[in-house]
Amino acid sequence: MRFSEEARRGRDRWLALTLYRKFEHGIVLILTGLIAIVIIAAVWSLALESMQQRRALSSTGHNRSLATKLRVRKFPSRAP
Repeated sequence: MRFSEEARRGRDRWLALTLYRKFEHGIVLILTGLIAIVIIAAVWSLALESMQQRRALSSTGHNRSLATKLRVRKFPSRAP
């Protein structure tokens, strides 16, 4: 199927929708776009933070992995 035929079919389906259905479709598109923007921003922020941490570790001469650096310390349990 050609793109022009597909576009015509989509336009015909759009014109057949009620006003409420068109409103719903518009809201869904807006929310989908906002969610995509939030996800992209979060991934970008995580990538930048990861690069900064790697740069800081390499500049100090430490070869510890991030998992070792962030490991939770275990404290001795109290005897009852």
